[in-house]
Amino acid sequence: MWNDRKSWWAKKAEDNKADKTHYKNWCVIKVAVSYRHDINSWNPVLVYQYKAVAKANAPKIKTADGRLMQQKEVDNLTKHEAHCVAKGLNFLDGETK
Repeated sequence: MWNDRKSWWAKKAEDNKADKTHYKNWCVIKVAVSYRHDINSWNPVLVYQYKAVAKANAPKIKTADGRLMQQKEVDNLTKHEAHCVAKGLNFLDGETK
């Protein structure tokens, strides 16, 4: 009978596996996806797109001082909010040009 109970670490592992997308640990980053040639110049123009990623997976860039900094456009979002913001920014970025 006492073997039917789960140990505390087994219960803790199940709790940690729960979907935690409601936490505000997502952000939106700006990514260069391709380039196109501008008619008025010889230089290619980068085409950017906004992507929703988890904060832990956000790319890190180095500043001039040598410090690491994460490249974020919008921060502290839930997963759903991040996808909606990225979709809206991609739509509005095309409208403003």
